Amino acid sequence: MNEILVSEEIILQRKELRKEILFSFYEFNFKYGGSAKRTSIPISKDPEENAAYLYLIDSGLLFAEPLEGGYMAIKISHNGIDFIERGSNF
Repeated sequence: MNEILVSEEIILQRKELRKEILFSFYEFNFKYGGSAKRTSIPISKDPEENAAYLYLIDSGLLFAEPLEGGYMAIKISHNGIDFIERGSNF
């Protein structure tokens, strides 16, 4: 069996990236009255950042809705707000 080991440092970096992204949507939500951010697809050219967005969407912390022209609207969900306000960690 071929095992792939990921260093603890990489895991911590990925968790921090997810936290930063989620917190940016938390701030955006209250600054712009619950509006969604419009972004292109793919969200980022960085595969790590794209994976972080997909994780947050799949886990229900962010909500994404496809738009016309290769864009999507992303906003924090009520679960994402609760996650931040409870001081939860990944």
